[in-house]
Amino acid sequence: MKRSLGGFGVAALMLAAAGCHPITEAEMEGWSGSVYDWQSLTYQTICEIVNALDPTPGDDNYNDFGSATNVYCGPGTGGAPRVPPDWGA
Repeated sequence: MKRSLGGFGVAALMLAAAGCHPITEAEMEGWSGSVYDWQSLTYQTICEIVNALDPTPGDDNYNDFGSATNVYCGPGTGGAPRVPPDWGA
C-alpha cells in the first residue's frame, strides 16, 4: 500500500510539472507527425511481412492470417493511419 501511494505521488508531481509548460502548436504538430510516421512504418512493415508469407499472393485477401489482418492490409488502404489534423486550423 505504501509503495502504491508513492507511485501516485510521483505521478501527481509529473502531471503538475507538465501543467506548468503549455504545449505549443508546433509541439503538437511535431508530436502528431511523429505518431503518424510511426503508425505508417508499423502498417507498412506488418503488411510487407504478410505479403511475403501469403500463400496466395496478389489476391488482396489476407484471411489466411485472420480477419483483423485482412481489414488492416486488405483491399484499398486497409488500416492505413489517417493523416494528422491541421492543428493551426
